[in-house]
Amino acid sequence: MKAERLITIMMCLEQEKRMTARDLAKRLEVSERTVYRDIDALCRAGIPIRADFGVGGGFSLPANYRAGLHELGTKEIQALFLHVSTRPLRELGIGQGFDTALWKLRSALTERNQQEVTWIQDRVYLDHEAWSKSKAGTRYLPTLQAAIWRDTRVLITYEPRTGGTLTASIAPYGLIAKAGMWFVAAEHNHQVRAFRLARIQEVQATNTHFVRPEDFHLQVFWDEWSQRHESIRSQYRVKLRVAKELFATLRRECDEMTVEVPGEHRADSVSNTFEVSMTFESMNSAKARILGWGADVQVISPVELRDSIRSCVEAVLRSYARSAGENS
Repeated sequence: MKAERLITIMMCLEQEKRMTARDLAKRLEVSERTVYRDIDALCRAGIPIRADFGVGGGFSLPANYRAGLHELGTKEIQALFLHVSTRPLRELGIGQGFDTALWKLRSALTERNQQEVTWIQDRVYLDHEAWSKSKAGTRYLPTLQAAIWRDTRVLITYEPRTGGTLTASIAPYGLIAKAGMWFVAAEHNHQVRAFRLARIQEVQATNTHFVRPEDFHLQVFWDEWSQRHESIRSQYRVKLRVAKELFATLRRECDEMTVEVPGEHRADSVSNTFEVSMTFESMNSAKARILGWGADVQVISPVELRDSIRSCVEAVLRSYARSAGENS
């Protein structure tokens, strides 16, 4: 969270007296560009940060400057104490520590600031958890967390999204919680990638140590990996004819697919249907979702998807016909 980074930068400068952008980026696990943006934000907020360039340079605060909690404004209080789901922290075993830290910070606030904390917590709650939570996603979390703390490799049996099974030795660098799903950023075959914990079938700890790269920053990696993932996850384009009722639903629920409306749909006033262009992650994911919509949707293109769905429906009908014959 940006508010936490800004406070951390100020605390670091108070304690260390002078720090370079590289030192701050390493401490915060962000890029140097992010540090410069944060420093600029602090300066615009009136914090007297001095920047010295050249050998022995860096960022510093005036010798007698102290950024006490009594100087926090309303928006800063709200950003720090906004109610956020702490489930990921509890799963890591540090939820109580987080609660204690917030309690200590709140105890140091003025009475007016404490009233502002109560005000924002009674009005906004951020819940980043998914509606359905699978315990499989946290089964091996303690083992991976211990390996990350010790910088030791682990052996995993992994089920990729494309199918099959992968057995690999990985060097886990860090954990990421995304909308209730846990991922581990790890090196495998000289490449760093994200493994989803729910797809890990088995984990075996080892005593083999690895050297964590000094230039690896977890937040930077995740931002870049997420952008690459989003750019390739929805590449299977489909044209559909959908019933009016389903069309209205698609406009509201676009979590696992992209619905291009308006402009990319055409209404048929006679049949009361719409032609819609959509993109899915793959043909299999498109087929599974479209079959669930039943007779409210018809595939126009691609032909391979249309034929695959027809074959699937025919197989289901044959299965039911056999079952009816056996029961008669």
